[in-house]
This record gives sequence, structure tokens and C-alpha cells, in this order.
Amino acid sequence: MRFFTIITILFSFISCEQNELFQAYKGVENLAWSYHEPISFNVEIEDTTSLYNIDINIRHSGAYAYQNCWVWLHTEYPSGQKHSVRKELKFCNEEGTWYGSGLNNIFDVRNPVQNNAKFQEKGVYKFKIEQNMRINPLPNILDVGLRIERTKSFE
Repeated sequence: MRFFTIITILFSFISCEQNELFQAYKGVENLAWSYHEPISFNVEIEDTTSLYNIDINIRHSGAYAYQNCWVWLHTEYPSGQKHSVRKELKFCNEEGTWYGSGLNNIFDVRNPVQNNAKFQEKGVYKFKIEQNMRINPLPNILDVGLRIERTKSFE
């Protein structure tokens, strides 16, 4: 019986990760994110029949002075076509309680950019995340990340 319990737990961990296609973070130099230093990720997409959720993840310190962060998400398709969208990433509620998970004075928040996205082309997609706040550089940003996962609707 104990063997089956261990196998069940193991498979549940494996199945949770099967939807995740890509997740990575890149550090922000000197904890201050400049307009001139966008964060780039290259993601290979082979399955054009599935739908995907695309999230931007931000790690920031508790000293971050704003409730949100505006960013540009630039996408270059394998064909070379480009698309850009401006998004507001929310970090806390109106009362100032931080969203996401936190450890000591560091918070990790995931913001959906697009749910049920469909990639039309196979190949490498180039994503570039650029901060678009009025203050430059933007202090107390530690890391910027991108997460792409298959939606659970096609499992």
C-alpha cells in the first residue's frame, strides 16, 4: 500500500509539470530596471494545436513604491512578424497587501498576459519585456520572468 501511495504522489508531481512549457527568470542589474534594458526570452514552440497561457512573473522587494508596473511585451514570431502589447502588472491590492508569494521582504507575483493563446507557427518565438513606468530606472525590481503553459482544457 505504501508503494502505491508513493507512486501516486510521484505521478501527481509529474503531471503538474507537464503543462509547463517554459519558465525562466532573469535578474535585473543593480535592482533597478531601466527602459534601456529589456528582458528577453527565446521559446521554441513545436505544438501549434494546443492553447497556452502566457504570464509575466516579477520578483520585487517590499520597498517597491507602487501598486503596479506597466510593461511592453514585444513578441517576434518565427516568420519575423512582430507584435507588441502594453500591459499593467498588478502587485498589490488597494490596501497595500502584496499579491503572490513572499519570503521575508521579497515577493514573487505572476500576472496573466494572455490566456488561451494559440501559436500559429512552429519555431522560436522571441519575447522581450520592457518596463514602461514614468520613473527610470524602476527601483526594487529583482527579477523578471516569463511562463508559458499549455491550458488544461486540451488534456
